[in-house]
Amino acid sequence: MNSPEAAGGSEAADRAWPPRPLMWGLTTAAVPVAVVLFLYFAARLVAKLAEGHTPFNEFTPLWAAGRLANSSMPLSAFDTAALSIAMNTGPNLDMYWLYPPSGLVVMMPFGALPYLPAWLLWTGLGFVAWSAGLSRFTPARIDLRLATVVAPAALPALLYSIVAFFLAACLLAALKVLRAARPVLAGVLIGCLTVKPQLWLLLPVALAAAGAWSTIIAATVTALVLAAAPTLIFGADYWPAWFAALEAHADRRIGAAAEDFGMIGVFPLLRQAGFDNVGAAAGQAVALMAGVVLSPPYLWIYDAVFSMLAGFFALRARIGGSVVALALFVALWLGPLPFTILGWFGIENGSAPGLIVILPTVLVAVLCLRQGPVQRKDSLPASSSM
Repeated sequence: MNSPEAAGGSEAADRAWPPRPLMWGLTTAAVPVAVVLFLYFAARLVAKLAEGHTPFNEFTPLWAAGRLANSSMPLSAFDTAALSIAMNTGPNLDMYWLYPPSGLVVMMPFGALPYLPAWLLWTGLGFVAWSAGLSRFTPARIDLRLATVVAPAALPALLYSIVAFFLAACLLAALKVLRAARPVLAGVLIGCLTVKPQLWLLLPVALAAAGAWSTIIAATVTALVLAAAPTLIFGADYWPAWFAALEAHADRRIGAAAEDFGMIGVFPLLRQAGFDNVGAAAGQAVALMAGVVLSPPYLWIYDAVFSMLAGFFALRARIGGSVVALALFVALWLGPLPFTILGWFGIENGSAPGLIVILPTVLVAVLCLRQGPVQRKDSLPASSSM
C-alpha cells in the first residue's frame, strides 16, 4: 500500500501537469482570437439580417426545420425547396435536414423565436454545456479548463452554432458518471447522443467490450423512447422520409468516407501494456474520441472539437511521454481554424483542414495503444479491479 506521502506527492504531480504557464499562455492567446472572431461572425449575421435575409450557416436549416414543425409541416423539412423558403437565405443556397425526429423536437422551441435570439440562445446554451462538461474533468485546474474551452479547434463549433458542443458535453458527462459507477445514468446520457447517430457507431462496441451491459440497456431504452415519443407527434411517415434523406445525402458525399477505428478491449489492452488504472481510463477516452473522429463516413470542421478532446485526454495521461503528448495536444488544440479563416476570404487550402485533424488524431490513437504514460506512484497493481 502506498504511503500518504507518496499519494500526496503523486496528486501534487498531477496538479502540476500540464505546465500552468503554458496553459495560461494558450488561454491568453486564444481568448482574444475567440472574442474577435465571434464578434466578426455576429456582425456578419446582423448585416445579413439587415438586408432582409436570414444568415446562411449550419444553424439556419435547424432553425428553419423547427419553424416548419411548428407550422404542422414536419416532413417538409426534408423538402429542399420548402426548407429553403423557410430559411429565407436567398437563391441557390441549399441546405438539408438530416436528423431523427428527436432532433426536430429539440429545434421546435428555437424555431418559435426570431433568428437572432434563437441563434444567440443556441450558441450560449451550447457554450455553457461545453464548459460544464469539461469542468468535471478539470476541477482543480482552471487554467487547463479555460485553455480547452476556448481552444481554436472548438471555435468552428461555436461560430457555426452546430450541435457538436451539446454532444461533446453529453459524452463527457457520460464518461464521468460511468467512471463514478453510475452506469444507468451514463446509459441515459449516451442514449441522448442518438440525436446525431452517425457519430456514435463505435459506442456500442466500446460498451460491450467493457461489459457495461446495464449502460447498454439504459442507452437502448433511452434511444427507443427518444425515437417513439416524437413519432407520436410527427407520424410514422417521418422515418422513411429520414432514411431517404440520409441515402440521398450519402450519394452526395460518396467517396468522402474516413477510416473506421475499432475499440474492442481498449482498457484491458492498455492495462496489460503497462498503463495504470487512471492512464488506461484516459487511454480508453482517447480511443473513444479518436473513434468519434475516424469512424463516421465524413465529418465537418466543427466536429474537430472531438479530436481536440482526444488530445486533452492524451495530455492528462501523458500518452507517448510528456513532450509528445504536449505537442499533439497543441496541434489538436489549434485544429483547422486557421484554414477556416482563410476560407472565409476565398483562399483555397485543399485537404489541409482534414489532414491537420486526422493525422494527429491517428497518431494519438496509435501511441495510446503502443506506449504507456508516465506511471503514477499511487497506481493500483495490474491485478486490481476498478
